[in-house]
Amino acid sequence: MRSFAIVCLLALLAACAPKAKTSNQDVFTTIDTNNDGKLSMEEVLKASKHPNKDAVRSRFEMMDSTTDGYLDRQEFDVWRGLDDDTSRMF
Repeated sequence: MRSFAIVCLLALLAACAPKAKTSNQDVFTTIDTNNDGKLSMEEVLKASKHPNKDAVRSRFEMMDSTTDGYLDRQEFDVWRGLDDDTSRMF
């Protein structure tokens, strides 16, 4: 009985443990569905979990420092590091 209680306690602790944050590289690779090494507005909008797509569009345009209509890995990493709301968009 005692062993069962310990196993249950360990399972409960594991379920409550904070999940590891997904790395920017993993997120970038997942969003880059055509594997061209850059993110289009369409790819970002499809992948975004944010309910306000206009906010996502605005942020995309702000982060596109080269104004080429795409986010490269560096631009995306800057975006993801801005704030908690941004990191939860994907």
